[in-house]
Amino acid sequence: MDEKDLENFKKTQGCLISTNGFLSTSRSKNVAIKFAKKLPIHFNIIPVLYEIECNIKELNSIVFADITHLSVYANESEVLFGLGSTFEIMSVKEDFQLNLWIIKLRATDNGIKIAKEYIELNRKEEEETSI
Repeated sequence: MDEKDLENFKKTQGCLISTNGFLSTSRSKNVAIKFAKKLPIHFNIIPVLYEIECNIKELNSIVFADITHLSVYANESEVLFGLGSTFEIMSVKEDFQLNLWIIKLRATDNGIKIAKEYIELNRKEEEETSI
């Protein structure tokens, strides 16, 4: 992650973010750390580890799947989050022992609720301004 993006995460703690594609994650912290610390192509990249809290009993609109059994690399314990998954940014802290930043996220259905409210509001405004 570049420094500008990291600063944006720091400033928006408590806010929601949404994926614009699939998000590949791992249940294994060691695997995730290995990927986070891979030598970046550009040296201005900051290593970041996302820790995602995901309570499956509370979520209805986020699509995700453990695809370990489908992967060529089963030891990666891969979990894939679907397009448009929404997360609340809980905290952004530097871990000096691991020499990386940890961004704690919580999966949430609030993104779909906000989108539905926005769509409904726009629909009402269009109805009011239609001739």
